[in-house]
Order: sequence, then structure tokens, then C-alpha cells
Amino acid sequence: MDIAPASEFTYDNESAWQDFLLLNSLSHENYNYSLSLNGVTIPAYPLLDIGDTAEAKKDWLQTHYLMHQDIADALGLIDLPDLSEVELHSHDEFYNWLQLHAQQHQLIDASLNL
Repeated sequence: MDIAPASEFTYDNESAWQDFLLLNSLSHENYNYSLSLNGVTIPAYPLLDIGDTAEAKKDWLQTHYLMHQDIADALGLIDLPDLSEVELHSHDEFYNWLQLHAQQHQLIDASLNL
């Protein structure tokens, strides 16, 4: 499931944010399922709701990053960028994060032959 097309939207587009969150969540469910077929179990956390407060968003970013770390460890991927350190209200950081995140999903997709 290619997340890249859903990663190109403007920060203030709430509908696109919701589409991104849904596709991201489905991608992670697919990763967990694919890994489980190989006997690897990693923790799953809800990713559909990023929250409304700065604290909730920071928690979501940290949890999401931990999920990426677990997947990277399971697949032997190295040089994972820290996806938890981003100021989402900064347009430049937000767009950079979206691209880094999409690249990580592309690496995972390739590693799992998805």
C-alpha cells in the first residue's frame, strides 16, 4: 500500500489529514499482519486519531515512531530518522516529515514485498 500519494497535502486540509491517518493506520496493520506471518509480533497502537492538543499530537508522534522503530528492528532496516521530532505547526518541518515518513513506508513495503 503506497502511502506517498496520501502524503502530499497542505497542513490545513483536514480531510486530507484524515485520509492520511486512515491509510497510515491501515499500512501499519498490514505490516503487523505481514510480520506475524513470519512469527514476528510487534505492539500495535491506534493511529487513526492524532488528537487535538499539542500534547496529544506529541504522544501520537512518539507512539508512531516507536512502531516504526519496532518494524525497522524486525526487518533489519538501519538509519531510521526520528519521526517523533517535528513541529507540526511549522510548514517546512511538516512537509519534510511527510516526505521522510513516506520514504520509510516505501522501505518497509519493499522489505516486506508489499
